[in-house]
Formats: sequence, structure tokens, C-alpha cells
Amino acid sequence: VLLPLAASGQSIITETIKVPLHYRTIGSGGQKLGIYLSIGGGSTPQIFEFDTGGAGLYAAYATNNNSPWWGAGFTTTTNSVTNTYDSGIQYKGPIVEAAVSLFADHHGGTPLVTTPGNLLVGQMTNIANTNTGEVLWTPEGVGPSGQPPVDGVFYGDFGMSLNYASKGIVNLIAQLSFSNGIIPGFRVRGHSNGPFLQIGLTAADTTSASAFYFGMNTNTNAPPGATFTNSGSLFYSEQIFNANMTISNATTNFTANLGITTDTGASTTIHNANVGGIPG
Repeated sequence: VLLPLAASGQSIITETIKVPLHYRTIGSGGQKLGIYLSIGGGSTPQIFEFDTGGAGLYAAYATNNNSPWWGAGFTTTTNSVTNTYDSGIQYKGPIVEAAVSLFADHHGGTPLVTTPGNLLVGQMTNIANTNTGEVLWTPEGVGPSGQPPVDGVFYGDFGMSLNYASKGIVNLIAQLSFSNGIIPGFRVRGHSNGPFLQIGLTAADTTSASAFYFGMNTNTNAPPGATFTNSGSLFYSEQIFNANMTISNATTNFTANLGITTDTGASTTIHNANVGGIPG
């Protein structure tokens, strides 16, 4: 349930909200999770990669109306951004202020959640693969063979990481307002039978005996005392908790106190950060 405040434009989460996620088969044959959204009042929700390893929304935009998931309700700032992921996908374009609406699917209708309109979003007019040199999206909305620019399926990256970014493109869900006893936070269910994003936590969520709990690493790049807009939640490291890991292959390797990134946007189970002696 969202209660818009006319004076501030904020949306207040007074009950937990479950937004369906959708598996899509990507070009490599694997599967990734997506979420449907529109930006600035766009008429046609489109699917974006649901990425717990990255922060903030980077959304493909065409200057010739070839991106109906964008509406006219945005304000361009004086800043631009370039963001490159481990996959080689690189986004370039201006930073805008806009409201983002989340939907159950591509049919649209009434959004399940709409953010305040003053949050920062990457309006990406150029997308490329730096590993292959392939141009995936241009300001005219041109992609190879007419496919979406990201993995041939998605129109950008919806980042759910809680880490800090100096240009302010950070987790949109963490910038909502929460009241009525709802705790700022979220849960992700990745099971193929009905995956979803739950926005807001109850006491039952945070005390469940069936859950595991980890102390989270603070983000040392964030200014002292910095918090997310509206929710007041703290920023955390991309490697959100530490764990001991045993990897068994031809030999057994053990790594202690290893930083872990929980990453729905990864196409492999383990990203090896050039640690010697560990199988690829």
C-alpha cells in the first residue's frame, strides 16, 4: 500500500509488498531474473535485469521515442555517468531525476510501487560490450538484430546492492519511506516457482528461525554518517558479508574470511578475484 504525500512526493510503505520477478533465458543459455518497470510515467513497462550485485537503475533510453518504458516525467541534471560491469556491459548517458514504477508483469495497469520523483536514474543512451567491442544500444535505440541490449533480453540493470555511489545512482528500494512498523529492507525469493522481491520487513521476517543472519560490512567509501534518502538506512559494502569457503575440485582449497557478494546478476556461481590456487 502506498500513501503519496502531495507536499513531498514521497511514497510510504505501510505494508510489505511483493513484486513478482521473472526468469528469462539469456544468450548463453543460462537464466537471470528480471523485473518490470517504467520510468517517468512511461506507458509500457519493460523488463530489466534484477541485479543484487550492482547498485541503482541504469535504463536504456532512445531520443526518438523508441523507448516507451520512459515517459516525459524526468528532469535532466548537469551530470552524466559511465558504468562498466564485470560482464563487459558498459552504460553511458546523463543522470536524471525521475519516479520509477514497479509492475507485476508487462501488462502494466496500476503499479505496485512508485518511488519519489526526485531520485537519480541513469538515462543510458549508449550501451556497449567492452569485451567484444559490440555496440548494443545507440541514442536512436538501435541494437543488434533488434534485440534488447543486455543479454538479448533486458533493457538495463535494476541494481539492489546497498553500496554507496558518489554520483547518487543507488538502490531505489532503500530510498523509499517506511512506516506502520514496517522495517526498511527487502527479501528476495529466487525459487523458480514464483520468485519475488518483498519490499519492507516485519518483525516476523527479522526473527524467523528458518533464516540465517549475517553481520553486514559497512561501506568505507561512503561519507561518515551517510544514509539513503528517506529511509535513513546505512550504506553497506558490495561484499556484504564475510564467510569461510571450501572449494573442492581436483584438490580442496579453503579460504577464510572471504568477502561475499550475493549477486543475481552473475552468470557464474563464483567470481574469482585473481586469488591464487583457487579453481576458476
